[in-house]
Amino acid sequence: MAASPASPVPVAAAGSTRTLYETLHRAYNRIGDRLGLGRVPEAPHRDRSLVVVPVSSLSRLTSEALTAAVSLGDEVRAVTVCYSDTEDRAQAHAFERSWTEWNQCVDLVRPACERRGLGRPIAAYVRERWSPPRPAPGGPC
Repeated sequence: MAASPASPVPVAAAGSTRTLYETLHRAYNRIGDRLGLGRVPEAPHRDRSLVVVPVSSLSRLTSEALTAAVSLGDEVRAVTVCYSDTEDRAQAHAFERSWTEWNQCVDLVRPACERRGLGRPIAAYVRERWSPPRPAPGGPC
């Protein structure tokens, strides 16, 4: 690039500017092709879905969250994380009994976790439950 005599800011030469625009144009065309721009897409279709609702107690909020979840997905799971200490185990058993009496349509899943936290045990459950099938050894990657 050469500096313009009127300005200390470098100015791109005409050839390199054209190359830059051509490169950007090709990139945008590739992106447009991948997005299917300019083509009529396939009709919408229903995919299988899993809705996970973290719960820790029974309340109106629990009921409304599960009602919304049931209307959104094919499979709905309420997830409560269980910790290993005695007090938490007793509380978890009491919650399970209440859940069984209260709810008949959504399964309660109870992943165990040694450390306090919700994100990792719930994410691990979703990955385990919803992971796509892996190709057979020697098959396509």
